Amino acid sequence: MAVPVDFSTISGSGNTTFMNNPQFQIMTQDTRWRLLYPAPYFDPIAMQTLMDPKIMMHWGRYFYDWHPIIHAAINKMVAYPITDIIIDTTDVEAERKYKEIFQRINIRSLLIRIGLDYYVSGNAYFSLIMPFTRVFECPECHTGHSAKSVDFKVGTEYLTMVCPKCGKTVHPIIKDTPTKNALDIKPILWDPLNIKLEYDEILGNTTYYYSIPGSIGTDLDKGDKHLWATYPMYLIETARKKKLFKFFPTKILHLRRDTHSSAYNKGYGQPLISPVLKYLFHLLVLIRAQDALAIDQILPWTIISPSSNGSVDPSGELDLGRFSSALEDEYKEWKRNPMRKSIMPIPVNAQIVGAQGKALMLTNEIQEITNQILAGMGVPNEFVYGGLQWSGASVSLRMLENQLINFRTMMQSVLDYIVQECRVAFELPEVKVRMQSFKMADDVAQKDLLLRMAEAGHISKHTLLKELMPNIDYDQEQRFITEETQKDRERAIQEQIQAQNAANFYGIPAIPGTMQPMGDGSNGQQHGDLPTQNPPRAEGGNAQI
Repeated sequence: MAVPVDFSTISGSGNTTFMNNPQFQIMTQDTRWRLLYPAPYFDPIAMQTLMDPKIMMHWGRYFYDWHPIIHAAINKMVAYPITDIIIDTTDVEAERKYKEIFQRINIRSLLIRIGLDYYVSGNAYFSLIMPFTRVFECPECHTGHSAKSVDFKVGTEYLTMVCPKCGKTVHPIIKDTPTKNALDIKPILWDPLNIKLEYDEILGNTTYYYSIPGSIGTDLDKGDKHLWATYPMYLIETARKKKLFKFFPTKILHLRRDTHSSAYNKGYGQPLISPVLKYLFHLLVLIRAQDALAIDQILPWTIISPSSNGSVDPSGELDLGRFSSALEDEYKEWKRNPMRKSIMPIPVNAQIVGAQGKALMLTNEIQEITNQILAGMGVPNEFVYGGLQWSGASVSLRMLENQLINFRTMMQSVLDYIVQECRVAFELPEVKVRMQSFKMADDVAQKDLLLRMAEAGHISKHTLLKELMPNIDYDQEQRFITEETQKDRERAIQEQIQAQNAANFYGIPAIPGTMQPMGDGSNGQQHGDLPTQNPPRAEGGNAQI
């Protein structure tokens, strides 16, 4: 008869010793477990990682923190497609406010952290906590006091404080007042290991729960002022009751690496390393073997012994103790003086044992496994090692670009979520926020196309500048251009005035329509002999008389 097993308890938060778990051992011996093997070459570790999403997240974090190739590949997959933020609006004040919000929450760093959770754990959970002010109101004198300044004690059901105004010991009324200070907004990245899901695979609806760490509930019971002043009350009540916190559907954004509909972990995303986990285990074995070779075979062991010949038998005619002592003394003298020449009464043999580590190293095998790991993750080798070049006919680069564009689409959903929440909470105008168009860094054809479209009037210069150089403020540049044009005009007028003054001083008339002098006289005449009017011309011709 099968032993009942609660599969959900194996992946408890922070459980990294799952293979030593008694339930895991029961599962490997259970007949139901044996029926899960699709082939005899599968092992229990592989099946366990497939069935439990939390174990996959543990392995993803482990290899990201430990393996340099995994670390570099994920970092580049996350950071490279995240470009500068562009706010499409003509409202200067609205653009300024949104820029302040993005600067306050460090939007680029936030997107990178979300991307790391997305690739490492396969899931990223994001929320925003809007700013509020908490006061403890005295029920006797109805005076509110800031939660950060008042002293209180935490009881089982109520808080107790001595009112600073009336001096009575009361149970304060906790009141939260939303504020319009957008700079106090708090972006939250929830730990995927603490998230639990209820997934409806028919309709695709998901209910999210969060297991608050026990240390937070302990600090709240101790009366930590910072937690009581900054944490929303629904988190405080849930942590103190040691229950799961249920998210409101529109207050959490879940980004996940989707997989096929028959996946084991429905509702959860798939970490980037999941298809190559077996290869990573094999890589650990190869690295451990190479460590053993390096320790045992790299350093040589040198053996020196007397040599026998036809006339001398070291075993019978030589005092081996004195010979060993004399040889050690000679070796020490040679170490002090490398130019020393040693004289031996009989020949000496030197034998080297070991020093074969370089020939036995598993470098080629490790490199081949690494290439297969990168291929399984969908990352080109050049993307990690360098040397990747842009080419319109490069299929691998086109595929990589499409993969990164899909990731950017998810990052765009994060931007839209932030804008929507801030617009409702702070009564801001609706704007369109996007990232700069993602192209390979040296895509000259794309830039040239934008320039020609701007010259033809198909796009504005404002759009052109935002696409090519989003860090430059178009309105500020227009003001700079106006100021520079005004200064150039004033400088030209000053030069004309100076030229006119010089012409008046020397008696040189200016060219009609300008303030510039005519320069040298015509027909070789000197400045003082210039005529005061046009000379007469002959009838029917242009020749001067």
